[in-house]
Amino acid sequence: MNNAKIGFIGVGNIAGAIIGGICKQGYIKPENIYIYDIDVKKYDNFSKYGVKACAVTEELVRNADYIFLTVKPNNCDTVMNAVKDMDITDKCFVSIMAGVSIAKIKEYVGNSKVIRALPNTPLLLSCGATAIAYEAPVTEDDYAFIYGVFSSCGLAVKVREEDMDAVIAVSSSAPAYYFLLAKAGVEYAKGCGMDEKAALALFAKTLEGSGRMLTESGMTPDELIRMVTSPGGTTQAALESFEENGFAGIFVKGMDSAAQKSKRLVK
Repeated sequence: MNNAKIGFIGVGNIAGAIIGGICKQGYIKPENIYIYDIDVKKYDNFSKYGVKACAVTEELVRNADYIFLTVKPNNCDTVMNAVKDMDITDKCFVSIMAGVSIAKIKEYVGNSKVIRALPNTPLLLSCGATAIAYEAPVTEDDYAFIYGVFSSCGLAVKVREEDMDAVIAVSSSAPAYYFLLAKAGVEYAKGCGMDEKAALALFAKTLEGSGRMLTESGMTPDELIRMVTSPGGTTQAALESFEENGFAGIFVKGMDSAAQKSKRLVK
């Protein structure tokens, strides 16, 4: 169990998922976890963990070694203006704010340590995917600690900061794409007279199993496609229709829209 002290400014779903993962895995002592939110009603959701709720931001910043900025990007200026005049010597800030660069945060905190992390909502089930980027003066020990935090909630991967807009497209926003596919698939099945719950269960388990094949089979996506596709068969018919209707192009354009929005969020 790590003795570091961490704090969360903003305790919505993602902060709750991280805290839940940490406590479940025993990675950090609950009494070393501090939370602050302008909506004090949210504190009730965390009483079961034994973490410390703070009355003001300054209390959290004073006590925590690692300060997680778990707020919406449009709240960046408000939060950082409150933090910048506090004693932040030797503090490390961990931002999950999409579109907010390390350089942007350092406009407020000078040469303090800053780490960017982009998780996605499956963190709520301890099977999230989180990309982590950092630069000096963040140390390898700092990174290892934050890697451990997010690993307690799923997969964590180190990336370059310049990759973060792409991460938004392929990971952070991606659950919504798959939910949309599920919605379309289930609607199709209902139109064919199939039971909605049965269709959703089949689709969801297929998605889960396909993900495992991608990560555990050692095969490339192209190889896996060929494994499923028999010449002249049903899968080939579907793939040919997708190609004729530009499915891949539409999908890529959608991801690019997410990445471009990320670049514009705080400009």
